[in-house]
Amino acid sequence: MQLLVLPSLAAVIHLLTLSQTNVQFWTAIVYGVSLVLLFSLSSIFHLISYASITGYEYGRSEERRVGKECRSRW
Repeated sequence: MQLLVLPSLAAVIHLLTLSQTNVQFWTAIVYGVSLVLLFSLSSIFHLISYASITGYEYGRSEERRVGKECRSRW
């Protein structure tokens, strides 16, 4: 995950501690969950797009990748 997910969690906790009313509390919850989801989904997207650019296949051994490359040439 990208490093911005952890500071967004800290920001949510900080917003929750600063909230004084129920409206502020629930606004902080909605904003915080949105913030964490935004950075999490962005991290997942960029991880997948980086893998497709570099050709890296997660969970595949080197032998399976080499075998796939050899089969694609025939």
